[in-house]
Amino acid sequence: MKLFLTTLIFLITFFSVSFDYIEDGHFTLSLKSRKLPSKKKFTLYENKGSWTNNYGNYGTFFCYGSIQSVTKSFEGLLVICEHLDSDDEKFWVLYERSNDGDEGGSGKATYIEGLGKWKNFKGTKCIFATKYKGSSGFSKKKCKLTENLHKELQK
Repeated sequence: MKLFLTTLIFLITFFSVSFDYIEDGHFTLSLKSRKLPSKKKFTLYENKGSWTNNYGNYGTFFCYGSIQSVTKSFEGLLVICEHLDSDDEKFWVLYERSNDGDEGGSGKATYIEGLGKWKNFKGTKCIFATKYKGSSGFSKKKCKLTENLHKELQK
């Protein structure tokens, strides 16, 4: 029984170890919209800003995308951002969320490409939330990392 409990505790500990990646962003937002008579709207989205993460890295980013509520097939935000870190290495993230309104919302972020330490992040999925106050925006992204990605960021 003692061996069973020891093995069980080891397995639970081994498989429950995960590493969180947390990124905070601050940005300036530019929106250009067209409204239809039906109150539906299409908005071009552009922002640029800075970010920090819980691994001590930091950098800048810029994003382009759209916020749509024109058709029933897709109503939401679709944005791609290019990040540049403090080591001059780049990565690109696709952000998607349903149309929660003009004050922000939450959704999923997917790393689509990366250079240097970010190369192995391709396909990593995260959650994000964003809020706007006028033309200023604030965001937080959280990802579960594998041990290999965690070690890569510690270098």
